Amino acid sequence: MANLQDMDTLRFVSLLWGPPKVGKTVLASQFPNPHFVDLDKGITSVLSMTRRQGLKVNFPVYQIDEGPSEDPQVIELAGKTIASKGGWVAADKLIRELLRILPLDATLIVDNLTRLGEFLVNYLKKLGGLSQLRIQDWGQFVSMVSNLMEAIYSASYKPNVLLVAHEQIIKDELTGKVEKHLLFPTSQKYRIPTVVGDLWYLTYIWKGKEVSRVLKTSVERQAALGSRIGVPNIEEPTYEKIRTYIGDALGRELPPPTWTPKGG
Repeated sequence: MANLQDMDTLRFVSLLWGPPKVGKTVLASQFPNPHFVDLDKGITSVLSMTRRQGLKVNFPVYQIDEGPSEDPQVIELAGKTIASKGGWVAADKLIRELLRILPLDATLIVDNLTRLGEFLVNYLKKLGGLSQLRIQDWGQFVSMVSNLMEAIYSASYKPNVLLVAHEQIIKDELTGKVEKHLLFPTSQKYRIPTVVGDLWYLTYIWKGKEVSRVLKTSVERQAALGSRIGVPNIEEPTYEKIRTYIGDALGRELPPPTWTPKGG
């Protein structure tokens, strides 16, 4: 038994999701000591913005795609044999290794979870010599995703984790009801949001003719949302604006941002 006030929450695991081109990658890169697992070449948005604003920002980026990885950092951490397999095998190994070695208040960013699911589908097809997955293969898909998510959320690891993902909009043709879900195969689109600690939905809002971005965390009917660590809805979000809420929940002051957009 433990008393409530004696319990420590050392880290957070959050799912940052929403429509494409809204700035999820840019926001994630501002968190302290980021280690960026780039599965979708999305890091170019950070490079473009920081250069445009005259900011010198640098942090480790591990690039993986379906082919053998030639990234020396991926080869060093995942091993040459695993890195040569590319896709799911390399990403799974790299994520687990970074979870093991990264220190407290480092941020492991997986960008993006949707692409990781595609990697796993392709891996299972190749493994079975299939053009389409069978029912039993989808069962293996669910099991392998669940296993990785359990590792990511394990209390034995120290770094904070940001999982970046895209949304899928589903419209009921009979009722016209629109729902927003995680773009991910199988029931894991519903399961993953229940496993992570926080659900942050980044989207656009219109105010007259002006558009701005808003990080939504309070419950709404159309999207899976929620913040256990008390992050409110924030317009034009930056890590600096989120930092205090996370620090209050963890009971300590968090490191400053890696960078902040000018005017942010």
